[in-house]
Amino acid sequence: MKFQIRRHDIDNVAIIEVRGRSLDITNAPSVHRIMNMAIKPGTAKIVFDLTGIEEIDSVGIGILAITRVMALRKGIDMAIACGSGVKRVIEILNINSTIAAYGSVEEAIKDA
Repeated sequence: MKFQIRRHDIDNVAIIEVRGRSLDITNAPSVHRIMNMAIKPGTAKIVFDLTGIEEIDSVGIGILAITRVMALRKGIDMAIACGSGVKRVIEILNINSTIAAYGSVEEAIKDA
């Protein structure tokens, strides 16, 4: 599957939707650019929709961590929606202790 990323808003929640095989070093610049556009006044929460990817590498994890720090500085909450493969990596690395992980975007938004 070809890598795709798009951002859209639902009320004051910015959804960053990632599709493709993985979130990794090859597509990190695109994700970082979109992420920067989501951190703006009026945004209450950023939800990374990773339900459309199978894998995440250390660079992808780094983007999540950077986004979390930048969002916190602006008073913006953050969550991740992901499938079981990505969730397993997030749990092994204990990322879910600082960024809430959900099975769907709807669950992540509802917890805003």
